[in-house]
Amino acid sequence: MPKSDAAAELAGKMVQTLERLREQGGDAYPPTLARLSVLADPLAPRELAVKALKKKPFAARLLAANKHADSPVALAEDAERLADSPRLVEFILSLLCTPEKRLHPSAKLIGKAAKSLKAAFTAALQRRLTDGSLPATVGVVEVRGKPQLYLRTLPPPAVELSQKLMRTLETLRSQGENAYPLSLKDLITQANSAAGPALVKEATALPPFAGRTLSAAPRDPASPLALTEDRDALLRSAVLLEYAVIAVRKPDHQAVAVTDLKKKVAKPLQAAFEAAVVARIAAEKRSPAVGWLHVKKKPHLFLFADLNLPVQASGGRKPSDSSSNQGADAPRSPVVVDFAAAFGAAFDQLDRQKGSHNIVDLVDLRSAVPVDRGAFDSGLQQLRRAGQYTLSNAEGRHGITAEEREAGLVEEGALLLFASRKTH
Repeated sequence: MPKSDAAAELAGKMVQTLERLREQGGDAYPPTLARLSVLADPLAPRELAVKALKKKPFAARLLAANKHADSPVALAEDAERLADSPRLVEFILSLLCTPEKRLHPSAKLIGKAAKSLKAAFTAALQRRLTDGSLPATVGVVEVRGKPQLYLRTLPPPAVELSQKLMRTLETLRSQGENAYPLSLKDLITQANSAAGPALVKEATALPPFAGRTLSAAPRDPASPLALTEDRDALLRSAVLLEYAVIAVRKPDHQAVAVTDLKKKVAKPLQAAFEAAVVARIAAEKRSPAVGWLHVKKKPHLFLFADLNLPVQASGGRKPSDSSSNQGADAPRSPVVVDFAAAFGAAFDQLDRQKGSHNIVDLVDLRSAVPVDRGAFDSGLQQLRRAGQYTLSNAEGRHGITAEEREAGLVEEGALLLFASRKTH
């Protein structure tokens, strides 16, 4: 009695199963080799399927992309259908992609296909790249003008960051105008503060970020940006007005005309931005950081932080008559304050007193800088936007006093209580 050949028996069943699947239609054909083996004989050992591919006479009827259990397999006469299968692209890419190497050119994929499939697979892959019909599980980016493919479950760092930037931007939009629009620099800080300049440059040039965002001045990371559908909101925003004034003003020319502001935004936005500024002034819609006055009947805009504010020398608190050596009717001499200089000097002094750890609480700073709360908050915001200081929250601290709560700034639900100078 001839000895039975389990691999040959399985091969015969596999051919019959493929014929049945092809007749049924749908995306079940071509299946993977492992799936075909289970359908043909649920009890067959997994490794027997690979041996079955070589068994005559059935080997001539079976065509696999690769000798691997997850390889798609079809009847030999369906070579072109196998080559055009989305499952084949996914399979070959899964062989190539690793956490260390996530991007691959089409030539690498073609090289992994069975010799008998290379020509048809080359044509099919090129067509998919051209008409954008890659499987949903596969992504593509251009690197030096050439397409590079990746698995969406294992995106390259730049693609991953691009996606994270979009998610963060959409979250910030939902939080209202105090959080959005914002600069790319601030967005990076919130999405992934550890991202280096090269990674940021690559990520912002890739979809989804590149296709769905609009920057007022694309070459400047300090420029405000928003989602493309929020173009009008960006142009009307207080943050863009503040950005433009900061960009135009000079230490010896601190009030700027409306017509000069538009030069600091991208040309396609200039006319609409100028119109938005004119409308803001006409409606007397105030900005937290920017004011305006008329010079020869034309509006000029300035930063509140540039004002030399007359205040009492006691740190903003008016001294009582009993503590003053002046008569009740004697005029008081105001102290003029350059906020940036005053804040910097106070920060340095307080930081030295506390051991030079580059962290000072806002209670002490408010007391040391002689301006009122509005001017302090506006001036500090200017310094933060200029990249000179950052604020951190009181997380982990217990027993926050009423004075500390009053001195802090609440942003995104967190009480920011400590200032640190940025080091470059």
